[in-house]
Amino acid sequence: MLLAQPKNYHVSLRYAELLYSTKRDKLEDMINARKYFMLASITKGRDSKLVRALFGIIKATRAIQKLQTRHQDPNAAQIITSAQEQIREAYAAKGCPKALAALKKMPIMQPPELASPQ
Repeated sequence: MLLAQPKNYHVSLRYAELLYSTKRDKLEDMINARKYFMLASITKGRDSKLVRALFGIIKATRAIQKLQTRHQDPNAAQIITSAQEQIREAYAAKGCPKALAALKKMPIMQPPELASPQ
């Protein structure tokens, strides 16, 4: 499906979710899951954010940080912060104060050094 429909963000998102959920202890699969979450968020378009893919980017990046023991990704904090900002922008654009209040309470939306281990 990825070869037949490379610009279909649904296919990229589904594949990323499969990689993330099936092999949570394998570093290579987590790295590929993050790539496909990023691909899904890019192919969706700049005007409309794909919040599901953005949350996937955060979760996959945190999983990569836990699995990497020798070489930590220097861009991990920047990736997480960027995804968090885009999620906040998407919820703010919809004008839902309850969603914004809920975001503040979510551990995943805390900075990486302050978030509680999951």
